[in-house]
Amino acid sequence: MRLLWRLAGVKGRARHPFSGTSGAPMSTTVDAAASVPTSTFDQLGLSAPILNAVTDAGYDTPTPIQAGAIPLLLAGHDIIGQARTGTGKTAAFALPMLDAIDLSERAVQGLILTPTRELAVQIAEAMESYARHRPGLTILPVYGGASMMGQLHALRRGVHVVVGTPGRVLDHLRRQSLRLDKVQALVLDEADEMLRMGFIDDVETILEATPTERRTALFSATMPRAIETVARKHLREPQSVTIESHHRTTIEQRFIRLRYPEKFFALDRLLRASDHEGVLVFAQRRADTEEIAQKLCELGHRAQALNGDLGQQQRELVLHRLRERQLDVVVGTDVAARGLDVDHLSLVVNYDLPFDVDTYTHRVGRTGRAGREGLAVSLVSNRQMAFIRQVERQMKVSVKPMQVPSAADVEHRAAEIHAARLREILVAKSPELSPHYNLVKALVDEGFHMTEVAAAASLLAAGDTLKPPTLADLNPIAPSSHRNSGGNKKSRSSRHRGRSKGRGSRSSKSSRGPRASKSASDPRASKSAGDERNERKDRKTSGRLATRKTRKKVSHRKGQSPPRDRD
Repeated sequence: MRLLWRLAGVKGRARHPFSGTSGAPMSTTVDAAASVPTSTFDQLGLSAPILNAVTDAGYDTPTPIQAGAIPLLLAGHDIIGQARTGTGKTAAFALPMLDAIDLSERAVQGLILTPTRELAVQIAEAMESYARHRPGLTILPVYGGASMMGQLHALRRGVHVVVGTPGRVLDHLRRQSLRLDKVQALVLDEADEMLRMGFIDDVETILEATPTERRTALFSATMPRAIETVARKHLREPQSVTIESHHRTTIEQRFIRLRYPEKFFALDRLLRASDHEGVLVFAQRRADTEEIAQKLCELGHRAQALNGDLGQQQRELVLHRLRERQLDVVVGTDVAARGLDVDHLSLVVNYDLPFDVDTYTHRVGRTGRAGREGLAVSLVSNRQMAFIRQVERQMKVSVKPMQVPSAADVEHRAAEIHAARLREILVAKSPELSPHYNLVKALVDEGFHMTEVAAAASLLAAGDTLKPPTLADLNPIAPSSHRNSGGNKKSRSSRHRGRSKGRGSRSSKSSRGPRASKSASDPRASKSAGDERNERKDRKTSGRLATRKTRKKVSHRKGQSPPRDRD
């Protein structure tokens, strides 16, 4: 592995993205694709208790982000780490923070902000394992959906490190149950995700509540302009640690071009033809995640939805089942799947494309973690090919086309799985086979060949698993925006059609007795039928002209509407 040190200069408009008023920062670029490590954990300057915990965790050599960030943080520098998930970021900022905690002072000395509660829990659990040889060091995760009273009691007793989401941390600041005046180290993890979820204002409020002489680390997979602004404002001469992208070496990216009604069929074929351990399917809307997961279960897949409608305990149960390999497929939205960290996820399917490349980057980063190989497949229409080209330009990768797996591919994979199960039974030589020996012998005595008997037994055991459903067998899933276009949803005219008894309706006016005879005596009502028709025609014409004028005015004011948040 090689470490490239360079001084980032500023010339005219060409500036380093994090250069502030105090000068250009030193930039450390770490090549993640290099194979020879520059150091061991012993050489990074960590204390003996932390090194013992690292050994207990089974870490042999630091990852590139750890080798680049840990020495800088131990030396007291602010850093900006640009690396995707699964590169060892947690240990990169957690080990130096835990190393510097003063156990004699019962105050919050370290603060870590994360975009999701799942990520907060994962970081807190990892830090507890790293701090096992520093008895008395306490770490508290704080996030919405958990008991506020439990968090309040823990904060009153005193903790050294708080890991939380911006919203709940801000709640504690306003309650004055959390004091940040003793914070020495602060971490913003997945800062671009916090920006996308609308937490950036809360983050700035929290940053201003901490001492200015703190040590700050900002980690982000992408670097939007708003994150650069936060870095210039709140970090002091930050040094940049950048992990060179290795998507092309660990994650294969593909797309399948098809029509929307064919998507579910393609998804089923992908799952049947692949040998992936864990699969994450992304859909845009909560209703879609539920329907896709339900239909997958009906076809025999172990699938479950993960969306914002689930409570915290339900979400944790889904993630636990996925980690324990009790689930094969999780169908989730972008919001619900943020912070999801499962090492054995080897396939990501974009059932619906995201709105921007940054979100696509985070989706793809859920697979191929810790150097493992992964596959990301996007189901796209002809109109969405422009987005794939944009991904290729921005990520500097090649997204190759692929076909929906054929029936022969699926049958071949099903036969492999079935043969593996039969092989396990034969190798185990279970006593339960004893009565079957006599049955096979009786059939052979009747004149059947042994191979024929075995084939018939295999067919009975396999059932319908060797025959995949066809497109005609599956009911396509309609887009949720079209799902309520008929049936219970009434048209505008039909909604108004039944208002015969309301105030001001024609029937109510005509049934008012004396008032109804007014038109006969009123001279203004003695118009001919032709005059009334002409007046109605004039009113319609003027109404159409007014509508056109209004539409013109609106069209001049109307800009491109931003995409709605689907979750």
